[in-house]
Amino acid sequence: MRKLLLILSVMLLPALSFAAEISKNSIKLTLLSLGSGATKVTYERAFTPHISAEVTAGRIGWGWDWLNHTQDNKGYMGKIAAKYTFWPQPKTDYTWLAGMYLKPEFMYTNFDYMQADEDYYRHTSEFGAMVKLGYQLVLRWFTFDAFAGCGYAWGTGNANDYFHGFLFYNGYQNLAISMGFRIGVAF
Repeated sequence: MRKLLLILSVMLLPALSFAAEISKNSIKLTLLSLGSGATKVTYERAFTPHISAEVTAGRIGWGWDWLNHTQDNKGYMGKIAAKYTFWPQPKTDYTWLAGMYLKPEFMYTNFDYMQADEDYYRHTSEFGAMVKLGYQLVLRWFTFDAFAGCGYAWGTGNANDYFHGFLFYNGYQNLAISMGFRIGVAF
C-alpha cells in the first residue's frame, strides 16, 4: 500500500505547478489493474498535436487479485504503443494529449501464479499485438483515458486465461480483447 501511495504522490507533483506551457507529457495509472493483482503506470509523450507514444510498465503482484482469485502473483509486464489522435477535443492552447485516438500496441507479460486450490506455482509468458480505440480527456493537469481494443496473442497460456493486459475472447485462443481506463496528470 505504501508503494501505491508513493506512486500516486509522485503523479500529483506536476499538478502543483500551473505553468503556461503546452502539456506534451502525461503519467497515468490503470485503476482496474489493481483489482487483478497488478500495478501499471503509463508514460505518454506527444511529438505533434496528433502523434504521441506510450510506454507502460507493470509489476504483477502489487495489487489485489479480486478478479482471478490467484495467490502470490509475481512478475512484470510491459507495453509500447504509437498513438494517432484523429478527432481532438475542442482545441485548447494547453495540451496536445487530448482527443479520440487509434493506437497499435505491443505487449509482453511474464509472471508466476498459484491457483487458490493448488500448492504449486505455474508460469505464464505471453505476447500480444493489438489495435485500440480510445478517448483521452485532459482538463488542465487531470487526464482521463478510456480505451478498448482487440488483437492477436500467443504464448504459454494459463488456467485463468488472464494475462494482465488482455483476455481471450470467449475462450478463443489467440483472439485477445482489452478495455479499461486510466487516470493521471498532464505536464
